[in-house]
Amino acid sequence: MLWIKTLHLAALVCWCGALLCVVAGLTQRLPVPAGGSAAAAADAEEGPSDASLRTLFLLIATPSAMMAIVAGTALFPWVPAGETWLAGKLVVVTLLMGLHLIAGWMLLKREAAQQDGARGVSSASVAVLAWLTLAAVLCTLWLVLARPG
Repeated sequence: MLWIKTLHLAALVCWCGALLCVVAGLTQRLPVPAGGSAAAAADAEEGPSDASLRTLFLLIATPSAMMAIVAGTALFPWVPAGETWLAGKLVVVTLLMGLHLIAGWMLLKREAAQQDGARGVSSASVAVLAWLTLAAVLCTLWLVLARPG
């Protein structure tokens, strides 16, 4: 059981770290609207490329999320029935998974906007995603580390 817990915690830390990096990358590289100033275009060139964000999302964040969920599910037989702690953690992890999906959708939408010139993701929605992701990550890690018993 100890190796499953270790795998679960390591995968959770990798997932949370990678997801925070992807969201931070989304906030740094917002597309410049057509007719934007030269200074705004120069600012948009700083930060990670969309290809590196996509690679981080697909090759690190998503597999880590799957591993954390599978390892956490494998721990269920050792959790006493009726644990309210577990129910709370599952709610927060479900929220984190939803934010993971939204981050992927925003990354795809931004890539499509850069190719087609269509409307991209607003900076306000990326900021909301960043704060919600940070709150969900901190809450998830706190619940994992504060497990009773």
